[in-house]
Amino acid sequence: MSKSPSGTTPAFDKVDDIPIRFSIVVPSYNQARFLPACLDSILSQKDGTGYSVEVLIYDGGSNDRSAEIIRAAADKYPDIISYWQSQPDNGQASVIREGFARARGNILGWLNSDDILLPDGLALAAEAFRKNPDAVMLYGDACWINESGNLLQARREIDFDWTIFAYGYCFIPQPAAFFRKDAYDQTGGVDPSFHCCMDYDLWHRLAQCGKVLHCAGFWAAMREHGQTKTQTLPARFCEEDEKIRHTYVTTSNLKYTILHPLCRLLRVVKRFAQGGYKPLSTAEQKALHL
Repeated sequence: MSKSPSGTTPAFDKVDDIPIRFSIVVPSYNQARFLPACLDSILSQKDGTGYSVEVLIYDGGSNDRSAEIIRAAADKYPDIISYWQSQPDNGQASVIREGFARARGNILGWLNSDDILLPDGLALAAEAFRKNPDAVMLYGDACWINESGNLLQARREIDFDWTIFAYGYCFIPQPAAFFRKDAYDQTGGVDPSFHCCMDYDLWHRLAQCGKVLHCAGFWAAMREHGQTKTQTLPARFCEEDEKIRHTYVTTSNLKYTILHPLCRLLRVVKRFAQGGYKPLSTAEQKALHL
């Protein structure tokens, strides 16, 4: 049976009535070559823009220089990095869940240690939450960068459409997505049984809590390299995607087989209509430091 969002929003506290505090969890394992850029992208977000941020870092006991890098950052920014550890753990989803349980902010997100926030990403997200106080989740646009941090592509996304999201594919860029802690708590949290698609699973449950909105503007960048889960675990992605589909969307393989290509095509049409294929201008690329 198809389980679409209810379309109703519970009586959460309005975020325009209280200060916005982001809690960003950074899961990492043997990513010392990318970790400094990741942390710098959070710690360099402009102050004085009406929000605050805390960072919680979970390193899985890396055998590179990760612990040294994290310790130096924590010593330099003790008021921002509220918690860190470097020890064996139960995987990415498990530590994200643990970090959110420890978080003190009212807006949550996570940033994998090979990804980065773009300049003013948090300021844009904070402003968007104030303008949309009834939204439970907001997502911006994202860029893809290579190992050296050079731009590969800029992807302007479509407005949230549950049918395309459910039957097409997960088009929400994870590092550019932020959500309310009270809504997150209502979902039951990140499911630690997922190794790859914990974001897609969580987005489905947040969509059932209330409004999910797209906000134009580049908030984050995802890094493409040979060691990403997308590159190394394609079969696991397919397995978890099917599990999510059977849980939230449909158990009918025939229905999915028919609707899947149609929804992917519809997303392309909507992106084109909304200007989603417009390349970055020189000014935009300069402002994003890409």
